[in-house]
Amino acid sequence: MLTAVCFWWTDPAVKHKPRYRYTVRDVEIRRDALRRHLTVPYEFVCVTDRPDQVPEGARAVELDHKVFAPGTRYAKLMLFRRDIASVLGERLFYLDLDAAIVRNIDGIVSREDPLVMLRNVNFGQPRRTFFDTGMMLLSAGVRPDIYEHFNAQHDQRRREDGITTTDQWWISHCVSPANAAWPEGSGVYNASRLDGGCLPGDARIVLFPGKRHLSWTETQEVYPWLQEHYR
Repeated sequence: MLTAVCFWWTDPAVKHKPRYRYTVRDVEIRRDALRRHLTVPYEFVCVTDRPDQVPEGARAVELDHKVFAPGTRYAKLMLFRRDIASVLGERLFYLDLDAAIVRNIDGIVSREDPLVMLRNVNFGQPRRTFFDTGMMLLSAGVRPDIYEHFNAQHDQRRREDGITTTDQWWISHCVSPANAAWPEGSGVYNASRLDGGCLPGDARIVLFPGKRHLSWTETQEVYPWLQEHYR
């Protein structure tokens, strides 16, 4: 059984415009998109600090605060806990909430490698990591060192020195560039690389990293197909 995982939490140390904050509606949209575009057996799980607000059709799992501290972005490291199978399940597909599922993703989640990563299309630019952790497929218990070797105090020192650190930085530091990844042609796109904002004919998932929300009018003016697919 596959577990489709999203994270929904609020960092009190990071200030965003109120409309940029994700809400229960975004979790509902992910639930509904999975119902439309995933036909293999799965369970939908929302890892959250607000379990009482998780909508029907999603199982709430409490956020692991061991690797989370205000002002940091390491919450997703809990996916690599040694015991995570007992919490989430045996096979995990993680996808950020700032992504649109637009067509069937059975082929994307059916890879058998212990860990499948997404290459960062912006790697090579300043402060861009090799992998984009907005999407990951993994067997529970793989690479527990990613969770166990993380040192919050070391990270704090790096940030005090002005070095940008995130879960993407740490995971890219731990995982070899030769690790299994979704190849070009898998139907996974970064919105910033879409020609004129047009949806490619083979697109299945489009990720929208950055300070924008898929429901904003200005976002949908650039990507009008979101009106059909982000609902």
